[in-house]
Amino acid sequence: MKKLAVVAAQQKREIYEALRRGDGPPFGKFDAEVLRSGREKGEVQMGTTTFSPDRIVYEFLFQDRNGSAVILSVSIEPEERIVYMPVPKWVVENIWQGDVTGTFVFEAEARDLMDDLATSLTPVGNEPLFKARAAIGKD
Repeated sequence: MKKLAVVAAQQKREIYEALRRGDGPPFGKFDAEVLRSGREKGEVQMGTTTFSPDRIVYEFLFQDRNGSAVILSVSIEPEERIVYMPVPKWVVENIWQGDVTGTFVFEAEARDLMDDLATSLTPVGNEPLFKARAAIGKD
């Protein structure tokens, strides 16, 4: 089974190495004009990686000595849907109690908690989790 973190790191490194050699990204969608403009600025640096359910976007920065930068975004369609795995409610509650190994609940509550977690992994339940996340423990 492939892990998203491993795949993303490999892809980002492969694109970065191609850019360092002076080549274009070997895969993904990008703006060739932005790449040309970036090359005029200077050496490439790795930027952020952003995930959405149907896309991975890698950013690469080209910065000149004056600090102005061009950001090249390379967009990749993943081989399967990406989900955000929320921290289950029972874990968050236990962290605040200082216990992160587990918790005791009635079976009915456990089933409800598992149903909530399963629902959060569906496309409709998961998509909102990619937006700004509230700080844990804050209402």
